[in-house]
Amino acid sequence: MKFSSLFIKTLRVLLVLIFCLFAVKIYTPKNDFFVIIKGGSMEPTFKNNQLVLVDKDISKLFLGDIVIAEVNGEKITKRITGIPGDYYVENLTDEHSYVLIPREFFSKEKINPKVKIVFKVVPPNYYFLEGDNPDKSIDSKVFGLVHKTEILGKCMVD
Repeated sequence: MKFSSLFIKTLRVLLVLIFCLFAVKIYTPKNDFFVIIKGGSMEPTFKNNQLVLVDKDISKLFLGDIVIAEVNGEKITKRITGIPGDYYVENLTDEHSYVLIPREFFSKEKINPKVKIVFKVVPPNYYFLEGDNPDKSIDSKVFGLVHKTEILGKCMVD
């Protein structure tokens, strides 16, 4: 009697689990996938080992979107902080090779002609990506601009 009762309870749990997995599979569109966030570069937005739904549709990328990209063979999660048309500077310091110039601070009238800094424009289909936690983030300040083809999808954020 005890064995059959335990068997029925176990079977119920398994059926509920199968139903839930099936429901998730049906609910998740074909162009979406799940990813587990690794590291603390996106804290506090995402925690280490957090499961996140990612949309593969990257036809429209905006400033502030959080994306999964593959850079130098490694999948990373970063926020888009620079879009085509923004300005950046290369080789400023040993620590950071690239520095994005925020739109609200950039004005050609404010540039001192005596300072020998070459401002570059983020070209079409390239993005500047940064982590939300700068102390733990290796991002575009180190590896530079990321081409749209290296972006795998946009994170679905609450």
